[in-house]
Parts: sequence; structure tokens; C-alpha cells
Amino acid sequence: MDSSLLWCGEMVCPVAQGDPVLNGDPRVLQQLIKVERMDGKRFRFISSRCYFKEVQDEVQPHMRRILTKWMMEVCEEQGADDIVFPLAASYVDRFLSCVRIKKSQLQLLGAVCLLLASKLRQCRSLTVDALIYYTDYSVTTRDITTWELLVLNSLKWDMASVTASDFVDPLLSRLDVEREDLVRRHSHTFIALCATEYKFTSYSASLLATACIAVAINGITWLQKPWGSLLGLQEHLTQLTDINLKYLQICMSDVEDLIALNIAQLHQVMTTASTTASLSNKLSCSLTVNGSQIQA
Repeated sequence: MDSSLLWCGEMVCPVAQGDPVLNGDPRVLQQLIKVERMDGKRFRFISSRCYFKEVQDEVQPHMRRILTKWMMEVCEEQGADDIVFPLAASYVDRFLSCVRIKKSQLQLLGAVCLLLASKLRQCRSLTVDALIYYTDYSVTTRDITTWELLVLNSLKWDMASVTASDFVDPLLSRLDVEREDLVRRHSHTFIALCATEYKFTSYSASLLATACIAVAINGITWLQKPWGSLLGLQEHLTQLTDINLKYLQICMSDVEDLIALNIAQLHQVMTTASTTASLSNKLSCSLTVNGSQIQA
């Protein structure tokens, strides 16, 4: 029997719950910051060069955007942990910064990076069969296993990257914020959204996480804010992460612009869909009326 006939799309990956004691330990946040920074000044996995200009010939920024949005949709469909997609996106960027590929190989790279990220960070990894299904069977099991080794070797098996999602729980545990679950959900959503845009790869994980948390808290207007103002929240966050206040404000502005752009695009899609449905109903009514007249 064809194995594809057995696929029903219902499998959901179990998600590990955070440890409040571990996340509340200040040493965890300090260690994340230490691991993120190589020598106190530079950041790991952040390159100052643009691989679209210096490495890739065919791959363009809009292709990366399409790929990462597809990867995000796969993670949402599979119920993957919040960390999987940002980590997989970082693998994509690191690989593209050192290996030249064809644009026809992008989706294969994205599928392999999702597989590797889920193996590292989930209780149960995404399956190869599921990834092949989401590529509409454009890749094979052999393709994925071959490229899995290629990606691992190209990244020198250094897969334990620190991402913005890693900072969310340790930071929230130090903020004592109301409705922490809501702020956490919004923060992870913003981090995932930022991972679809290449410009945010220039920000460190701690800076991006801090900005997304600040935007999430500031956006929920009815939350009680013990800091008194947005500036007070920003200053408190910079003390926790040793981030320059100016850089935090710039990153927050970029995050808010990206959110506004996506909301506008969503509104446009919904408006177009509503207009199309209205025209379809009118056409249907017109055909019915005309049909009745003909029958009469």
C-alpha cells in the first residue's frame, strides 16, 4: 500500500512545559547571554555581510521570505514547539551564508532545517514523511537524509544556537507581569514573525526577545504596568540583559512596523475575500433569477 494514503495530517507533536524554578533562576539568563556572546563584544552567528550579495547567485530576499513563511505554516500545522521555527530559520541563514545553492533547492533546505531543529528541541521530532508531504512530494527521503548531513557538516555540527525564544521565559519570570501566559504567546508570535524577515538577522537574540516582549506588554493596554511607563519598562529590560536602550528602541520600532505591515496585508486579504464572496453571491442570485425567468 502506498504510504501516502496513510497520511491524515492529524499528528501533533507533544510540547514540553517550562520549569518555573529553572526559568526563575537568574543564572539561567546570565548563562544565555554569556553563550550568545563570543568574547563580550561580538555575537555568535551574526554576520555583518549580506549573503544575498556575497554568496548566493540565485537566492533573493523575497525567496527567503516565502520559504520561512512556509516553514512557519508547517510548524503551526504540526503544533511544533515555539522554539523550532526560529531555530530552523537561523540554520537556514547560517547555511546560506556559507554554501551557494540553487533556488530550486530552497524548500529542501527549509525542510531539512525544520527536521534538525525539531530533533534538537522537541520531545518528538517532525517526521520525514510529514515534511515530504508538506513539500507536495517534490523531495524524497534520500534528498532529506543527504542534505541533513550536508547542513550538519556545513554548520560544523554546532546546532545548539541560542534564539530569541530562549530568552522569553527567563525574562518574563523576572518581570512579574500580569497575564504572563498572554504576554508569552504574543512574544513568541512576534519572534516568529520577525524570523520571516531577513533584516532581523542583524539583531542579537537577546535584543530581539527583549523588543518583542516590550512590544507585547505595551500593546496590551489593559495590563497593569508597575514600571509606570514604556520608558520605565525599557530601562528595566536593559538592566536585565545589558542592552543599549537606543538599540532596544530601534528594534521595537522595527517590530511594530512589521506587525503593522502584516495587519494591513491581512486586512487587504480579508477585504478582497469579502468582495469576492459578495460578487459570487450576486452572480449566484443573478443566475437564479435569470433561470427562474427562463423557466417561467
